[in-house]
Amino acid sequence: MAHIYRRLVLPVACLQPVAAYLPSLWGFPSIGARAREGGIPPELPLGPFFSIWGAIFILYILFGLESWRQSTSLAHAFSRSLSLFGVMTALWMAVSQILGHPIVDFILLLPLFYLSWSMAYHLGHYEMAPANSARPYLSGVATMLIGLGAGWISVAVTISIPRAARDLTRLGPTDAEWVVFLTVLILGLGAILGFRRFISRNIWFEVAVIWGFMGIGLNNWLRTGYGYFGWIVLAFLIWQIVSYWKGRPQQV
Repeated sequence: MAHIYRRLVLPVACLQPVAAYLPSLWGFPSIGARAREGGIPPELPLGPFFSIWGAIFILYILFGLESWRQSTSLAHAFSRSLSLFGVMTALWMAVSQILGHPIVDFILLLPLFYLSWSMAYHLGHYEMAPANSARPYLSGVATMLIGLGAGWISVAVTISIPRAARDLTRLGPTDAEWVVFLTVLILGLGAILGFRRFISRNIWFEVAVIWGFMGIGLNNWLRTGYGYFGWIVLAFLIWQIVSYWKGRPQQV
């Protein structure tokens, strides 16, 4: 079975961009367009910031190519989880665009959140084991892929909660903006601290979260008129960068 999963990563990697872009060719709105229906919510990143998926897709394909080409302990350790994560990501992207139901989106994101954090946890322990010596290239690709994936899915979960709550309460995208914005910040803070404390100090997780919240800050500066939200996000990002830098392991 390990051999099958190792060969499965590449086709799954190719499936994800198809699931991301094919529905729009059929006339369905993109995920970002769905979130903007009825108004621009303060927790939504600017559209260009969703381009991080392009980096994740490329890293997926690189890992899939290397796993297909040769059997390594790293490929065997993570091929099954990456294949499952990729299939579920493709499903979420397709359903989110075709159906566009906030609660369904949130439910589909939960297993992705669990899988991404689980892979990041196991990757950290894998890298610390002396017996698990992976090629630097493949190890770097895996670290970037899993870190960016876990970080961006965490951002997606954080901003999907207000959407689901609005659907349940019939609030509009610009209603209770302070409550929504502070909720997103608190959830983002909890994700950062929880990931660092219990999962890993993978810097690419931090990069993905910074990228997502930069998009949220610029969204409020440029589109919603809530410029003060943008300044709060800037302070949040400065704290994130400084706290990560101060908490990094010291070289002896």
